[in-house]
Amino acid sequence: LISTKAAETIEITNIAAIPQLLSQIMQKTYETDGYTRILFQNTAENKIVGLKEFLTAFEVKIPEEVSAGLNDDFTLFVYSSKGVNRLGFVTKTNTDIATPMLAWEKTMEADTEILFIVLGKESKALASSFKNSSYQGQTFRFLTISKEDFGICYALFDDYFVFTTSFESIKKTFEAIESAELEKQIGQLFIIGFEGTTLTPELTDFFKKYKPGGVILLSKNIENEEQLKKLISDLQTLSLQETSLPLFVATDQEGGVISRIDFLQEKTAQSEIENTEQAYQIGLARGQELKELGINLNLAPLLDVVQEEDFLFDRTFQKDAVTTGNLAKSLIDGQKQAGILTVMKHFPGYAGVTSNPEESLAETSTLPVVSQFKKAMQANPEFVMTTNMVYTSLDNALPFAFSSKAIQYLKNNLGSKVAIMTDDLAQTYLSDKFSLEDMVTKPIAAGADIMIFSGWEIGVAEGLDAFIDAFRKGEIDKDKIQLAILRITNIKNSLK
Repeated sequence: LISTKAAETIEITNIAAIPQLLSQIMQKTYETDGYTRILFQNTAENKIVGLKEFLTAFEVKIPEEVSAGLNDDFTLFVYSSKGVNRLGFVTKTNTDIATPMLAWEKTMEADTEILFIVLGKESKALASSFKNSSYQGQTFRFLTISKEDFGICYALFDDYFVFTTSFESIKKTFEAIESAELEKQIGQLFIIGFEGTTLTPELTDFFKKYKPGGVILLSKNIENEEQLKKLISDLQTLSLQETSLPLFVATDQEGGVISRIDFLQEKTAQSEIENTEQAYQIGLARGQELKELGINLNLAPLLDVVQEEDFLFDRTFQKDAVTTGNLAKSLIDGQKQAGILTVMKHFPGYAGVTSNPEESLAETSTLPVVSQFKKAMQANPEFVMTTNMVYTSLDNALPFAFSSKAIQYLKNNLGSKVAIMTDDLAQTYLSDKFSLEDMVTKPIAAGADIMIFSGWEIGVAEGLDAFIDAFRKGEIDKDKIQLAILRITNIKNSLK
C-alpha cells in the first residue's frame, strides 16, 4: 500500500510471540531514516499475519463496526527518524467507519493499552481527548501520549485507513500514499507499441502491471477490419477495468505512403490536397473511418515545411508555411468533426534533414519556420508532437523533446493549451547518447506531457521500469508528473 525501502520478515508459530518480537524491533537502530515494512509469517499456518490477528496479539478491543470495515490485508511499518522508531500501518476500508471511529475514541487509549506499552508508553496520555490536525489537505485525529511526538494518530481518506504513533510518521505516510497513488498513474504518460494482432495473456498482464495511457497501432498489429475492431474493443475494455479511463488508440494515418490501415478508403496523400475545403473533407472522411474502427487519435497531419531533397518531403503538404497552416487547420477541423483527436507534427520541423531522422540524431543550427503550427492551432488540436532533433540555437546538447529551453520555445509559440507529445523514444540513436533513464524522464522534466515508446528497438517494459525507478528515487519532480497526468486525464474525459 506504500513503498518501503526495506522489509523484515519475522517467523512465528503463534501470534502470542508478536508483542515481544515487536518490542525488540522497536529498539533496533536503523541505519537510514525511512520506512521498514514488518511482516510476521506464521510458519505453522504458512501465511502472513493479517491486521485482525495482529491486533488480537495485543488484545486490542476494536469495535465490531470498525473491525468489519477494515481490510485484513495491511502494511505494517516502522518509521525511523533521527534514531527514533515509530510504528504504523496502512490498510483499505470497505465501508465508511468515520462515525464508529469517533465513538471509539472515548475508550481507544484503554483498548490499545498493551500495544502502546510495548511501544514505550509509561503513563496516561497528556490529553484527555482527541483533536483535529491536518497536513497537505488531509485531516487526521490525534491523542498526545507524551511530548516526544508519541501518541495515537489516525486518518480516513478516500478508501485508506492510516494509523501511526506520531505526527511526523503520519505526515510522511500521507506523502508515501500520495506517491504510491501517483506511481499507479505513471503508465498514463506512455503510448506504447506491442507485438501481435490480439489481446494475449502476456499483453493483458502488461496492462495490469503498467496501465499505459495509450497504444500505437502499426502495420504489424493490423490484419483486417474485424480483427482490428476486436483488438481495440478488448484493449479499451481492459483499460477501463484497470484505470477507469479510456485508452488513447493511435495510428499514423497520414495518407499516401504512411497509411497504417491500408484497407481504408481515404488515403489521399497530403501533397495531393490543393485547398482548404478538400482538406476538411479528407479530414472528415478519414476521421469517420478511424472512428468506426475504434481509433480515437490520429498522428497526423505533418506540418513540416521542407524541401524536395529532405527526407520527409513526400509525406508533407509540399507547400509554403502559409498554405501548409491553412490546409492543416482545415484537415484538423475535419478530424475533430468526426470525433478524432489530432496530433499535429513534428514541431518545429525536420527541415534540412536529408536522411532518415529515425536512424541518427539529426542536428541543425537553423530553426525552421513555425508559423504554420500557429495557424493550425486555430483548430484547437489536442496534441503537438515534437521532433527528436537537436537545434543548437535552442540547446546545443539535448534533442528538442529533452530540453526545457526547447519546450519553452514551443509554448512561447503555441501557448499552453496544446498537450505535448514526443516522437518515438525507443530508438538506438538516442540510447547511444543517453541513458534509458534520461530518455524517459527528461521529456517530462522538460515539460512534455506524454511519450511514445513503441518498443521498436528498446523494450517497452524497460522504458517504463526506468521511469518508475527514477520516480521512486525522487529524481523526477512530482508536480511535473501530476500536471502531465492531469492534462492527459482531462483529454481522456472528453472521450467518455
